[in-house]
Amino acid sequence: MKKKNEIVYPNGSVEEIKPDRLGENGGFSLAQLQSLVGGYIECLKAADGRTVYINEEGKLKGLSANPKAQEMLGDIGLSPLDYLVGNVLFLTDTSESEDGAVQTMHFNYLEALRESGATNMWGAAPYLVRKFGVSDGEAGDILCAWMQQHRDG
Repeated sequence: MKKKNEIVYPNGSVEEIKPDRLGENGGFSLAQLQSLVGGYIECLKAADGRTVYINEEGKLKGLSANPKAQEMLGDIGLSPLDYLVGNVLFLTDTSESEDGAVQTMHFNYLEALRESGATNMWGAAPYLVRKFGVSDGEAGDILCAWMQQHRDG
């Protein structure tokens, strides 16, 4: 079964979503992602391989818990006390179709960018867009995968 791009609301409803307008290589823009979650984004990787975007400040803002999204996320090693809040996006991962050489090139670039100190890595997506001509959404997926690799050690 083909995975879909979906938004999961705190009331448990799930809706298929599509970008308002496609970038050069398709996908959602950063502004669209932020609008859908209602603020700055944070990304996770769901057990089914999809990239998950949440509101980075959702708990601080007192957003409602989202048990349906928590269930869909699957067991990814979060603390048992941690939980998802607010609107949660589940997007198909464009990096699944990339070959290893392209991903290595992206990751090597991000590592060099991190070492240069030119930007906080949360702000690295525009650098990927400029350097590789990927869409904002693809840059976010690449950055999320790179951060996941660093988190997993």
